[in-house]
Amino acid sequence: MTTKTTFGVRNISKEEYNVLNFGNVQEGQDISAFLEDAIEAAVADGCRKVVIPHGNYYLSSKVDATLATVGSPVKTFHLDGAGARLLVPESNTDGGIRIEKQDNFLRMTVENLHILSEHTASGSVTGGTGLELYSALQPGDAGWGTTDVPELTMNNVFVAAAIPASQGRWDDAIKVNGFWFPRVSKLFADTRHTGTDADTNYETGDGIAFWNCFQLDMVQCRSRGRFQNNIRIDEDGAEPGFGYEDFAVTQCYGEGGKDALTIRHSSAGEQAAALKEPGGAIVGGHYNGHRYAINIENRRQFSIQDPLLYTTIGSGNFDYAGAAFCRLYDCHSATVSVRVPEGGHYTNNTDCTRHVHLDGTTSHVLVTGSEFGANGIAIANSSTGTGNMVTGNKFSSYSGSPDVRYVKGAGAGTIEGSDIYESLEPSLEFGGGSTGVTYSRRDGGYVQDGLKVTFWADIQLSSKGTSTGNANITLGLPAPVSGADFAFNISYSTGASTQAAEGGIINPSGELELYHKNASDNLNQRITDADFDNTTEIRVSGTYFTEM
Repeated sequence: MTTKTTFGVRNISKEEYNVLNFGNVQEGQDISAFLEDAIEAAVADGCRKVVIPHGNYYLSSKVDATLATVGSPVKTFHLDGAGARLLVPESNTDGGIRIEKQDNFLRMTVENLHILSEHTASGSVTGGTGLELYSALQPGDAGWGTTDVPELTMNNVFVAAAIPASQGRWDDAIKVNGFWFPRVSKLFADTRHTGTDADTNYETGDGIAFWNCFQLDMVQCRSRGRFQNNIRIDEDGAEPGFGYEDFAVTQCYGEGGKDALTIRHSSAGEQAAALKEPGGAIVGGHYNGHRYAINIENRRQFSIQDPLLYTTIGSGNFDYAGAAFCRLYDCHSATVSVRVPEGGHYTNNTDCTRHVHLDGTTSHVLVTGSEFGANGIAIANSSTGTGNMVTGNKFSSYSGSPDVRYVKGAGAGTIEGSDIYESLEPSLEFGGGSTGVTYSRRDGGYVQDGLKVTFWADIQLSSKGTSTGNANITLGLPAPVSGADFAFNISYSTGASTQAAEGGIINPSGELELYHKNASDNLNQRITDADFDNTTEIRVSGTYFTEM
């Protein structure tokens, strides 16, 4: 049977260190020095656990503890707040608790910890970083990736604002750096920074941030307030391939930051790598950012599954011209399914909120099963990547529908899928030339759904020009199957002798060759410039395949 010793209000076993046993302190007093001593002494003496008994205590200075397990008989450490409330007064601007481990064998657990800032919400100072856990072993260092790696478990950690509502500010609330397999649940971060200007009135740091961590699993965590990022998963190590692979963010909540959820790789080494950091999933949750609700950069092979997304617009103060509910930058091989029922803004195609924004070199992304009902552009494509597809989405919600369904930026790659049409401007040529041809109207476009292309074009001339020869319409369509002849229909034509025009074929270059019937009623007579006048209108449509 384990012997129990009583300290303060709680029974503590000899396997545990009670922080109150390191000084003659009572509830309501400062325990900064005693907590630091208890943490360092526990590991050095072979004790696996430090307990802060239930009660209210002050951290008048930053607790900065170093865990050096070399020579210690234990390789694990457990900090249990036991529901204690640790208050950081306004005089302390250095931070709450920082714990650094220095070797490669430590498994760390932190739970039941409440750290509360008393800094004035409208003031000019913060409580620094509320809780920081740092491993000196970083991606690419000797020993990283071995069987003895720094593991971390966190549960029920609350780094937020004290009561009343006029108090509580942090630069960073919770910051973790350099751990393998972090298993975290029920983390809560909050700051009450006030202000109205979108670009300057945020804290300098993040609510919940994981840097240089491998295979993060985050469940039911919540961060709110004006942080740069409410939740951030990032890597700044120069060594590519040692990142936070296979992250899982499940039923989490971020609200009120510049960006609600950011997942990225910020090192030059990884950004230059041919393959970005692989693996990951965002499952459910609720994200509401002023600029981006979800922002993912330099990642591949991940999925976004049914989160609810908003962007907060407050009296014109948070109208970011380039805002997006979900932005993917330089990402590859991903599936996106999001709920965007309301919010956003639309002034024009440049100053608006994008529901899904494909940017940089993003490629091979499937957007499907989403609901788009907010203001703005549903799908904005400024990516030069290829293989992106948008299909099976709903473009309405209880609040309405997007102002614009799809906008393609200059130089952007093509998006396939039944939900998106590519707008094209058709041109009329005679004998391969178009000298002097002018138009009073010309519209066209196509939808590519897998191997099938459906197109249409409408041309009305104001002058047929001086070129002569057979008439072709060029649209810039994807090339059809080599060696196959696909017919199309001329649904309407007026002017000169085009009334007899009934159809044509798509040649190997994707051009539309126009025909009408001959005297024997066969559709094999080419239409030429002689069949047009200066006001001819012609409409065509058809379907063909790019592969068989």
